[in-house]
Amino acid sequence: MFIIGFGYFIHKKGGVTYLRTKMGLRSEKTFSPKHNNYWNRKYSLFQVLPNDSTEIIFLGNSITEWCEWSELLENPNIKNRGISGDNTIGLLDRLDEVVESQPKKIFIEVGINDIKILNTYEIAHNYESIIQIIKQESPSTNIYLQSIIPTNFFDTFHPDTIRALNNQIKRIASENSLIYIDLHDLFLDEKGNFDMTLSYDGIHPNGKGYLVWKKAVEPFVNEP
Repeated sequence: MFIIGFGYFIHKKGGVTYLRTKMGLRSEKTFSPKHNNYWNRKYSLFQVLPNDSTEIIFLGNSITEWCEWSELLENPNIKNRGISGDNTIGLLDRLDEVVESQPKKIFIEVGINDIKILNTYEIAHNYESIIQIIKQESPSTNIYLQSIIPTNFFDTFHPDTIRALNNQIKRIASENSLIYIDLHDLFLDEKGNFDMTLSYDGIHPNGKGYLVWKKAVEPFVNEP
């Protein structure tokens, strides 16, 4: 019974990630963006902005932050809650602000920064925690999980790892009856590589890339 209870405790605390931190195998500062000044400035701003239950939140890292979603989708209810450098751990640290407004919808695209520090199962665990917190704190919110888009930085973000993580995200969406939006394949060229006409640096979309993204999410943004 002790072993079962201990195992459940570790799972609730974050599984392997929690153990590694407690055992000193990985410092929290190496993977939590809350120690970054830019992250804190953005978070402090989000905390004082007005709340509205009609909000449609776009939640993620720089790939989300660097788009003018409200203008692109012609919807004043859209709020951009992307923070450059963020990861799933950062989202967990700031979900209180996100759910405070009881938003109508949340579109999540995060995980590429996690690949440098966590394995896909650890990232998936964080995703599951994010979903459960949103469901618990804002049960009327519709949650949309978006796939990780490809990159051409193969040494850091191997295509197989991105595909494996997307499979995990898709599984989580299915198990929680959420909409999964596959952005990944939309950013590939005819040879199956990242289409560089859709990016200016091999990881972030350019204007044309964001138009591709817009087409993928627009039906879900506009649905009642």
